[in-house]
Amino acid sequence: MTYSYVGSHKVVFLGNPNAGKTSIVQRYISDEFEAHEPTLGASYNTTTTIKNNCKLTLEIWDTAGQERYRSLVSMYLRDVSGILLIYDLSDLDSFKRIIDRWICYIDENMSDEAKRDLKLYIVGNKSDMTHNVRSMDLYKLNTILDEMSYNYVHFKVSAKVGTNIGDLFTRVSNDMIEITKKNYNKPIDSGVIEYIFPDDINNDREDGGVFGNLFKYEKYCIVL
Repeated sequence: MTYSYVGSHKVVFLGNPNAGKTSIVQRYISDEFEAHEPTLGASYNTTTTIKNNCKLTLEIWDTAGQERYRSLVSMYLRDVSGILLIYDLSDLDSFKRIIDRWICYIDENMSDEAKRDLKLYIVGNKSDMTHNVRSMDLYKLNTILDEMSYNYVHFKVSAKVGTNIGDLFTRVSNDMIEITKKNYNKPIDSGVIEYIFPDDINNDREDGGVFGNLFKYEKYCIVL
């Protein structure tokens, strides 16, 4: 089948450990939920969606939230189209880290041009639990993002029960389709996407290296 638009976009999950990044991805990919140990390095998933005569592939990078992986942030953000900043609605500290850590990382590692085109999704997870993030906290974050001219949207989800997970990824997919159409010049031939990591990241270490737990899922869906 021939499509008028074919696109592949990289989206990256950032946020503190235990905010639920991996659980959100798992809920979307396999519609399952289970407790996870903190991610080491990153995990990689792809999904393919067909909608409005566009074939869209999302390259989903679920990253580690630990401070010791900070040096890898610049690599994760290279050629990114969308960033999902995940925080725990029941943990005010994880929300504060969005403001004083993760937004700073993005600002430090992306050019002004890249940030102008970036889609930013502020995602509060664990909506099934008691909320400790207040309206004034969200207002403070919005003020900062507005001052920095980010294109952002808020979501509240629950990976545990599945609340709004579908809506979140529908929005992400629709935004990436719009980017594809906007920047489209010619059909993209199918092929292999190759990721080359810096030489100092050693996958052959006995402990598996930073990317020793790298795994990949694929999901294919047709949206009518």
